[in-house]
Amino acid sequence: MKVILSGNIFLWYQKWQNAILLGLLTIGTYGVPIYTFSVILNSMRDIEGWSVSTLAGIYASSLLVAGGIAPFAGRFLDNRSPRIIIASGLIVGTFFILIASISSSQIYFFVFWVIGAGILGGTTHYNVTMPILAKIYDPTNRTKAYVILTIIGAMSGPFFVPLAGVLTENYGWRATVQLLLPVMILFALPAIYGLRSKLPTPHEGKNINFPQSTKKLLRSPQILLTMSIVTLAGLVSSSLILHQVAMIQATGLTLGTAAFLGGLRSFSQIPGRLTLSPLVEKFGISKSLYILYIVSLAGLGTLYFAGPLVLCLLFVFLTGAGFGAMLPLHGILTADVYGSEKIGSLTGIQHIAVNIASAAGPMLMGLSVDFSNNYEIAISVLIVIQILLIITFFFQQRASKSTIPINF
Repeated sequence: MKVILSGNIFLWYQKWQNAILLGLLTIGTYGVPIYTFSVILNSMRDIEGWSVSTLAGIYASSLLVAGGIAPFAGRFLDNRSPRIIIASGLIVGTFFILIASISSSQIYFFVFWVIGAGILGGTTHYNVTMPILAKIYDPTNRTKAYVILTIIGAMSGPFFVPLAGVLTENYGWRATVQLLLPVMILFALPAIYGLRSKLPTPHEGKNINFPQSTKKLLRSPQILLTMSIVTLAGLVSSSLILHQVAMIQATGLTLGTAAFLGGLRSFSQIPGRLTLSPLVEKFGISKSLYILYIVSLAGLGTLYFAGPLVLCLLFVFLTGAGFGAMLPLHGILTADVYGSEKIGSLTGIQHIAVNIASAAGPMLMGLSVDFSNNYEIAISVLIVIQILLIITFFFQQRASKSTIPINF
């Protein structure tokens, strides 16, 4: 019995190895430039005297750099080994973040952090890992591969946020970054070593009703609306990731408690993704996304009135589960609409828009906090954007029906 069980586990791992390894990569490379930065935000403000809007601008600029790198990384993936782009990005990105952590000057910190975090974002995040899986797995296995990738990747916040909170309170923000960089590398190494050296060149998944020129593809309403959906979702999600700990702390909780709840919000992505398959089986992809959009909208509403711990918890669980399940569904949506042949290039182009929006959201939130000394205006704007997201998805579905059905 043990031999059979071990054999089944080995076969399961062998089948999903690429998704598992990329999930581990995600834990590490989101952990320092995204989640750790969100935790050390207030510490840098208090110790260095840097404003929240300035720090949000640093975070935003790193996303813009990542967006600029993403199209080149996407084209590279369409033709060459993923190991090269991931390993190169990890080495160079880590080096610049390390230099940033020892820089006393704000301008030097700005430049080095932006370059390092931008390189990591453009070469190791979901804009790279999801196209890799789309090329490796056929449509019948792709959904599960995305779920495995994002469930494992969702452990990045629960792991790094509380750990960074404890380290920051005890050793300061600089030591926290320096201690967590080797941890990031350890999570990334298995993917660099174990990934397939050459991606297959798939012929399935082409949307034959679309012209195959990338420029012509970008004129399709279905593709433009799909990119708009992912862009709006990225704006809201990025704003919450950067400011979640500070927003929760603003309700009167300590940094340690706020960091714990921030990690819990990230952990809430996991149950959201675990319910993804039964949700889609019961309601279908379109209705499932509508449900997730509304759940996330409700979570943002509770944050507006937050103060009581119960409302903070509702915000944590509703937005965590909602945006957590939203990510793989958006990955499935784009893989089907873009087709496997062009997914690297189109996802890279999409990532420019996503990262511009993801950069603008946190930066504007920082400016609103500096102006009003609270998060009420920022949360109100996020609620409006979430409503716009729902409207955009409605029109995307209409465009899909008028061209070619999206089948999952």
